[in-house]
Order: sequence, then structure tokens, then C-alpha cells
Amino acid sequence: MMTSTSTSPMSQAIVTGTSSGIGRAVAEQMMRDGWFVHGIDQHPAVISGAGFKAWQVDLSMASEIDRLLDDLLATIQPQALVHAAGLLRVGSVDELEATDGAAMWHVHVDAAVRLGHRVLPIMRQAGHGRVVFIGSRVASGMPGKSLYAASKSALITLANGPRNPVRPRAFSERDVAGNGTGFLWGLGSHY
Repeated sequence: MMTSTSTSPMSQAIVTGTSSGIGRAVAEQMMRDGWFVHGIDQHPAVISGAGFKAWQVDLSMASEIDRLLDDLLATIQPQALVHAAGLLRVGSVDELEATDGAAMWHVHVDAAVRLGHRVLPIMRQAGHGRVVFIGSRVASGMPGKSLYAASKSALITLANGPRNPVRPRAFSERDVAGNGTGFLWGLGSHY
């Protein structure tokens, strides 16, 4: 099931959304940079290699996230968390079902909260770490993407909120795409 046999002394990262897009690009770059990446995705892994462990999990399901973290955090102390998983349902509010908005909220926001809730204390105790949440340039609104924008806006607010004592940096797709994935490692919160 969900087990990890990693005993590597390499820096450990948890990256969501590694089967495609920004999550995949981030994971591959981190591996080239010497990180051991624990890739979380609901789809089968497309990355392989000695520096990668795939964890197939549906991030819209709280119980699956909790089980994953129980298994994963029993064996590693992550130095980085990159939440890049995304879900997009297109349509105006009257065309979409309430379940579409809830699904995007669970993947973008609830998963970030659950991951952060379990990973941030480990980073604080270690005295270092980095958290990156991938937002979207659509977060301020776009026709046909209002529910997606709402969930991504909430993710950015969660990361950059003035009462957030650790203040992980929320990057937009534009930030990442405009400067390449290497940009992620120049910014973000260190603990």
C-alpha cells in the first residue's frame, strides 16, 4: 500500500501534482538538484528513478491525505513541501455544480491545510524547511473560472495571510512559468 523504504540522506521533499505540469517540472528539477522527491498524485506516476517515490492519493479525500501523512512522516523529515496539485472545472457559477467548487476547494485549499498542519511542525522543530503553494494568475477572476479562481485566491490568502506566523510564499503560474521552476528555490519561506 502506501509505504516508503527511503533511507536516503538526501534532502527530502514532498511535491503534489507530479504527474503533469508545474508539479512534474518542480519534481524533476528538484531531483536534478539532488533532492529525494516524494511525489503525490491521484494519477499513476510518470516520473521514475532513484530519487523519486510515488504516492498515489486522491487529495480531495481527507482520509487519504491523513493515511498518506501517517505513513510518509513516520519515515522522513521533509525539508520542502510544494503543493502544486490542481483541479480545474470550467463554467459559470450557474453552469457548474456545487460539487465542482467543493472538489477544487478540497484539492487546492483543504489539502494545503492538511499537509501544512502536519509538515510545518516538523520543519519548525528542525529549524529549517521550505513551503511553496502554487497559486494561479486566474485567482483575481476570469470568465468561466470563478470557482477555480475562488479556491486559488483562498490558497494565496492562506499562504500570505498577515496572521500566518510562517508565511509560506504562494507562487502563481505566471511566477513559475515566467522564470522557470528554478525560481521557486530563490524564494519562499525558510524555517
